[in-house]
Amino acid sequence: MIDRFPTTKRFAAISVVLLIHVGLLAFSASRHSPVIDEVGHLPAGLSHWQFQKFDLYSANPPLVRAIAVIPVLVSGYHEDWSGYSSVTRTRSEFVLGKQFVEANPDSFMNAFRMARWMCIPFSLLGACVCFCWARELFGESAGWTALILWCTSPNVLGHASLITPDVGATAFGAAACYAFHRWLNSPAWINTVIVGVLLGLAELTKFTWIVLYPLIPSVWLLARLFGSAPAGWFKVEGTRIFALLCISLYVVNLGYGFEGTGKQLGKFEFSSRILSAGSNTERYRQGNRFRGQPMGWIPIPIPENMLLGIDQVKHEYEGKYWSYLRGEHRYGGWWCYYLYAMLVKIPLGTWAMLLLAISAMLRDRRSGTANRGVQMLVVVAPPIAIVALVSSQMGFNHHLRYVLPAFPFLFIFASQAASACRLRNGLLRRLPIACLAMTITSSLMCFPSSLSYFNEAVGGPSNGWKHLSFSNFDWGQDLAALAVWQRSHPEATPLYVRSTNVIASHYYGIKGVDIVTLKDSTQAHGSKPSQWYAVGVDAMLRRPQSPFASLLDETPVDHVGYSIRIYRRNEEPIQDE
Repeated sequence: MIDRFPTTKRFAAISVVLLIHVGLLAFSASRHSPVIDEVGHLPAGLSHWQFQKFDLYSANPPLVRAIAVIPVLVSGYHEDWSGYSSVTRTRSEFVLGKQFVEANPDSFMNAFRMARWMCIPFSLLGACVCFCWARELFGESAGWTALILWCTSPNVLGHASLITPDVGATAFGAAACYAFHRWLNSPAWINTVIVGVLLGLAELTKFTWIVLYPLIPSVWLLARLFGSAPAGWFKVEGTRIFALLCISLYVVNLGYGFEGTGKQLGKFEFSSRILSAGSNTERYRQGNRFRGQPMGWIPIPIPENMLLGIDQVKHEYEGKYWSYLRGEHRYGGWWCYYLYAMLVKIPLGTWAMLLLAISAMLRDRRSGTANRGVQMLVVVAPPIAIVALVSSQMGFNHHLRYVLPAFPFLFIFASQAASACRLRNGLLRRLPIACLAMTITSSLMCFPSSLSYFNEAVGGPSNGWKHLSFSNFDWGQDLAALAVWQRSHPEATPLYVRSTNVIASHYYGIKGVDIVTLKDSTQAHGSKPSQWYAVGVDAMLRRPQSPFASLLDETPVDHVGYSIRIYRRNEEPIQDE
């Protein structure tokens, strides 16, 4: 019925959906404590403005955090840069994050809250891209379906309320691909510039979007070879493809302030095996396989810290870490990890929409009515490339958010089910509405603990820890809520805390002791041990033989969100190893 609304009413309806989405994100941003990565992103973003340098948190491009910290810069803060180190492998941004909290004990939560609110427009951009692209491909009903799938996705709600770059990268990457889709239909110079700028902005959010540099020319060639092509298309459009790639590189360099652009390849110090000398087997090797070689004289057309950031990411994957999947710990990763994570963390209603969309597409192909092959190529190719790239990195598996940039394409693809079923009568016509209702209900039942969301096929968020850990379930987001819980349970004092959060619990007003720094709790309060423990689920799952793993077999007396369990024990206190 919405597709029959006049334009003004349609705009009002869209505004209502987006305002609800903003309200959910604003509330989530206010409720949760800073997660691990945010503690590093905030000081890194401040350093970009204060020192015009981009060496902090170089493992991620700077755009999202640089925008996020603007209100913190305007409102003011107490500085402590004593822990600053430009050596990438030291990851001093996390040291500086702790120092920021220590220097601003009464206002750090407000600083993180303002920075999170500043990132909400990124999610609005993603929502608008989903609506416009799906509407253009499949009609008004599809546009609304894609919009609602984005705005109610628990994975979007969980990450869009943080200052991490994942949703910003997802939105800008989808926007760049949508602009390229329109460019294929009208490869004018103005559209070329738009694609180039958006591609550059996407590259400034996350290195994952490097896949677009080979993907855009490849999709263009396939679209012209197997679709309709104007005369002389290769020379004219090839020039513009080259131009948009150059424009994107200019935007990338502009975003980094042209820091180190043009530096010769042989003058870098790399850590990854693929870029370093290769013969050094130490954990933090330093070298350059191009030094003294002809390629070493080549000036690099990207910023210095962008290349060093890519090198750092590759080095992290080469080093390997413990990973967890379905009760199994492995030193390294699984090729199917991200596919499984998507399977259990995407709502069943959304999966049903995807199946309906596949069915509709196959039916149209058999009947000879499908005429969207080239257009669908731009929708299907990016998510396949993203999942393939991320799954190929087997050093560790920790975060579903690494494939979050694939989600808007899944929503757009799924939305065609609404358009196809709308043309038919009976039960089939109502299926998309039922699927959307399932998605909305399942997601909002878990809100605001959206980071811990798991679908009903695996028992929901209460059983999520049996399948995945870390940012998929417990990223330290509930420590602020633990302080609220303790105030309503004054008997739980002192409280012994082991959390994934890297900020000491007393900064949140918790009256207790962090077990991670005090191994013998009896030394703090005499010989009588405390009976109260608040333990993050990730502390029980992070590695094999965790000293807290035995708690998984015990029934907690309460829980905070889904990530922190409360225990009351009478025996000797738990020791941290």
